[in-house]
Amino acid sequence: MLFRIMKNIEEKLKGVEIYQDILINGSVYKKGLRNCKDRYAYIKSLITIKNRPFTVLDIGANFGYYSLKIAEDFPNAYVTMIQHSREAIVLREILKANTNVNKRMCLLAFTMNKSIMNLLSQCEHFDYILCNNVLHHMPDYKYVYKYLKKACKYLIIETPPVNDTKSCGQNRLEDLYTTINKECKTKVQ
Repeated sequence: MLFRIMKNIEEKLKGVEIYQDILINGSVYKKGLRNCKDRYAYIKSLITIKNRPFTVLDIGANFGYYSLKIAEDFPNAYVTMIQHSREAIVLREILKANTNVNKRMCLLAFTMNKSIMNLLSQCEHFDYILCNNVLHHMPDYKYVYKYLKKACKYLIIETPPVNDTKSCGQNRLEDLYTTINKECKTKVQ
């Protein structure tokens, strides 16, 4: 069965950029474009809940690297991921292959926006929300950010640097960076 799942992953990866490393049961199956290991080490250091079940929402989960690592490293973690488009199709297969943690993981395959985040913030609360390099994709990022803060105890956000000329949403980068950095308690450059 795992062989069939891996074959499905390979088929669905055709033409899709591998942004994050792809993990299968704790091992890197395919290396991505980003330095996931160092970024995750910092995220892991921010998780302070150790001795009770806790929840995580990963918005823009890509191929689930951070969600899978959290589920592996924290047996009390329950992770919900939001991812849209072709990455969600691949991620669904990746979750099937991660038999060591997939019972504590949920994938919601849709595009995040202010309406969905508003509804989610009214009916759900997470201990942690990860929002790594996704807000600049959203024209309504200020509203999404407002609702994110309502929906969690700890919000972990990564934004592109204001001088990043390759990111989409160029007209939002400076305001996004300024808005978030005014309020955040811990900053990493």
